[in-house]
Amino acid sequence: MNSGIWHGEGLLEVSARSGGPSYFPEGYLARWFKERLQRDISLWCLAATGMEPLREHYAYLVERLQIDTVLVVDGGVDLLLRGDEHSLGTPLWDALTVGAVSQLEVPRKLLASVAFGAERWDKIAHAQALRRIADLTRTNALLGVSTLLDTTNEGRQFVEAANFIFEQQPEQRPSIVVSALLSALRGEFGERVLNAYTEATPLWISPLLCLYWFFDLRAVAEQKLFLPVLRDTQTIADAADRLQEWMRQQPPQPWERIPI
Repeated sequence: MNSGIWHGEGLLEVSARSGGPSYFPEGYLARWFKERLQRDISLWCLAATGMEPLREHYAYLVERLQIDTVLVVDGGVDLLLRGDEHSLGTPLWDALTVGAVSQLEVPRKLLASVAFGAERWDKIAHAQALRRIADLTRTNALLGVSTLLDTTNEGRQFVEAANFIFEQQPEQRPSIVVSALLSALRGEFGERVLNAYTEATPLWISPLLCLYWFFDLRAVAEQKLFLPVLRDTQTIADAADRLQEWMRQQPPQPWERIPI
């Protein structure tokens, strides 16, 4: 097996024939498509960079693949946060992705958020995430909500693909977000310890995890307060330093509860 095909520095094309390190979910997903659906597809892996190289990688893919719609999917709701909330979760790569895609010349740029509540260990105040959704609703940027169900073809294939990847790399930590989604799809509810990494802070499993919230990506980018400081970054280290400095000067909001 080859390790994939590099398209310049930082953009790797992976197929079912690609080999890789012990943690290689992209390769196993491509293999699942080939073995289960008889589809020989390419998955594109983007290196951790600053926003400008990331934008160039996406622009290359848009031109090469003749793309007219880009859909960014985020596990959890931290991508919706604007920057002054109680906790931002893991905001850096999310923000770089949204910022890069928002600059692309494509007709449609969409964002989907799934697994609402899966980031409990990040101390996110979900009341504030709902406030951001309300802000986006006021500007007509909320495009709709749908549900992932394992009784549908898409839901069954998601469960099959996730379990296939987990089985191929049993020594690796399974995705917490995907594990939480699988738990919710089984109808579980309440606090759950899904693996060793969630023992200290069990996840709260509920039907909310199965909802897909769809937004206009440009509107999400526009509400992010710290996005301008990341726009011309070249390296991930530079972007991390700038975000850390911005957060140091921005007092976070207090924890916020909601009466439900």
